[in-house]
Amino acid sequence: MATGKDNWFARQGMRLAALLLRRQGLSLSVILLFILLLVAGLANLRISGDYRAFFDADNPDLKAYDALEQTYAKLDTLALVVRAREGDLFTPARLEAARDLTNDLWQLPSAARVDSITNHQHSRAEADDLFVESLIPDNARIDPALAEQARTRALGEPMLQNFLVAPDGRTANFVVTLQPPPDDPDALSKSVTAARKLKTAFEEKHPDLQVALVGGAVLDTSLREVSEHDAAVLSPLMIGALFLGLWLFYRSAAASAISSIIVGLSVATTVGAMGWLGIPMMSATAAVPVIVLTISTASTIHMVATTRDLMTQGLSRRDAIIECYRMNFEPVFITTVTTLFGFLGLNFADAPPYRDVGNMATIGTALAYLLTLGLIPPLMDMLRITPARDNFANRLTRRIPVMIARYPLAIIVIFTAVTAITVTALPRLSINDKFVDYFAEGVPFREDATFVSKHLPGLYFLEFSVPSGEEGGVNDPAYLKKLESFADWLRAQPGVTHVAAMTDIMKRLNRNMHGDDPAYDRLPENRKEAAQYLLLYEMSLPFGRDLNNQIDLAKSASRVSVAMGDIPTAEMQALERRAEDWLKTHTGHSVEGTGLAIIFAHLTERTLNSMLTGTAVGFLMIAICLFVSLRSLPLGILSVVVNLVPIAIIFGLWSLFIGEIGLYAAAVTTIAQGIIVDFATHILSKYQRARAKGYDARDAIAKAYDVVGPALIASAVTLTLGFAALQFADFAINAQLGLMTAAIIAVAFLTDLVLLPALLVLVDRQPQKVPHAVPSPAE
Repeated sequence: MATGKDNWFARQGMRLAALLLRRQGLSLSVILLFILLLVAGLANLRISGDYRAFFDADNPDLKAYDALEQTYAKLDTLALVVRAREGDLFTPARLEAARDLTNDLWQLPSAARVDSITNHQHSRAEADDLFVESLIPDNARIDPALAEQARTRALGEPMLQNFLVAPDGRTANFVVTLQPPPDDPDALSKSVTAARKLKTAFEEKHPDLQVALVGGAVLDTSLREVSEHDAAVLSPLMIGALFLGLWLFYRSAAASAISSIIVGLSVATTVGAMGWLGIPMMSATAAVPVIVLTISTASTIHMVATTRDLMTQGLSRRDAIIECYRMNFEPVFITTVTTLFGFLGLNFADAPPYRDVGNMATIGTALAYLLTLGLIPPLMDMLRITPARDNFANRLTRRIPVMIARYPLAIIVIFTAVTAITVTALPRLSINDKFVDYFAEGVPFREDATFVSKHLPGLYFLEFSVPSGEEGGVNDPAYLKKLESFADWLRAQPGVTHVAAMTDIMKRLNRNMHGDDPAYDRLPENRKEAAQYLLLYEMSLPFGRDLNNQIDLAKSASRVSVAMGDIPTAEMQALERRAEDWLKTHTGHSVEGTGLAIIFAHLTERTLNSMLTGTAVGFLMIAICLFVSLRSLPLGILSVVVNLVPIAIIFGLWSLFIGEIGLYAAAVTTIAQGIIVDFATHILSKYQRARAKGYDARDAIAKAYDVVGPALIASAVTLTLGFAALQFADFAINAQLGLMTAAIIAVAFLTDLVLLPALLVLVDRQPQKVPHAVPSPAE
């Protein structure tokens, strides 16, 4: 019970517990009103799937991407990729199906342009006339001769190779450019929904053909769908598993109910706060409820388990509650603050959704802390909580101190060796973060994208707007020669599967205007000819097939599109840098590459770099908290060291077995370091209390384990399983974040449970002052 040596925290904890027990009705009424006010925010919660939400409005990469869209055409597309199960697509029946599909795609909501092998504009000359027509005209009867002609032209046309058709003729791409109305936020989703229905109907009608659906619009819609899935599935799944796990630990329905009620309310109020603050539920923030659920569970376990253990020692229920607050008020406050610093470190992230995750997890952790402190006393008293039973956790924590006392040096050597070995692998860790991998295996978008990458490589695009320096300058032969050289250079680069540049059209037109003589398959020799050919060609194009997606309105710049295979993002960025250098050297213009894959690759790189600062700041704040709370420099240093070990080990093992990290790694260290210090804080606070009473290191460790050990095991298991539950997320970044964080927490628990006490045995050698047995926790 209370002593004259109790500090301010212990005294305030006792007063708060006593007050809440005396005024149960009033305290519950105030807390309930607070909960209702926050939960009312659920009505304002919205779900978002816009991939642009991953970028700040002033993000330079997003600005370059938007500038390209404004200059040429919107980059919101969807594509149906069709593959023949046997043979190729150039049979009369399959070409007929392709032509029908092309026409049906024009009927999709917001469709502004459709590109396919059947409506590709093939040009030819007759005398002095230029004829431009679809490869398969709408009114033509498709007989074997026309099918063979289409095969020859399509497979022999560089503009189509690895873009609209695969070299083997088995796979074709049907690309729809969308122009959604700006006042309809659901326009893209409507287009994708209609495309999915069309895909299903087409596959049913043509079972000999396989169809995949990809594109930026599908990415956008899929992000929204995984947000809805994860928000709807993860929290209910975890709450159910949580109640079962708590019952197995407590073996008490009342104790399980208390923790479950507080956890459920913590999650509900956090999500309600998201609604009030206008933070949308999206793919990244869908992890917030699970994070809060996990953190709040760990908080309640310490309070409930300690109270029940104290009752086992002979205290009445109310006295045990008050004593629990005396013992735990300070360590629970410190662990909450360190966790808050960990989450707040995410504000250094370059990606806004991760800042939202950090801020909402911070708010959720604070709410869980307040609800735990406010509800534990009245709920435990009203539900008449019973003393704890001896279980596996109690028996285990009585054995561990014996093992540590026998082999402290061996334990330290083992941990040192493992850490050293794994850390040596860290330099091998590389960044690879493709947007397709943002989705878990089994998500339709990822499955379809994998299918496309295998059969028609070129899912990732790098775009350049190459200026000529003057209006109408795209017709200048000097400009065209440099553009052709750039395109040829790009085609020779590793990982490039297709390059689209206006020079391909100009060369074909020059050949057409010279009687289709192959000798003239080169660029026009003078500006006047080039301008005339281009004008004649544009006037011959049908509706929706203009060149505005390749040449700007002033004809002062043209677009070069580079399709890349399934290569690491580091190689994409390297190609971008080499291309920018090439353009600067050969044209004198500074041109910035862009494209969805590239801006996401830069986002990951920027976020990882910025989070180095965030992690360092968070680590510094946490270290200061530990030094202040422990009031001991040696113990503070030991705590900091043992909390760095698990992070180093897991990143080292990740480097050895995975070799790559993505956007999720930016959040892992910051989140984990704020959580894992909780173990050391609880152990060391109880250890210091025992040392203050005169016991040597071994006896003090035994006392600390007797008091905090079972709750520590339960909270560690809960935290590990909670973050591991993110493996069920459809948003793969959250799944990987959860796996890595869960692994760090598991290793941190082992480190704090075994390595920290071993270090204390060797470092803290002050003699025992009171030569009697270890007292009960209530003393």
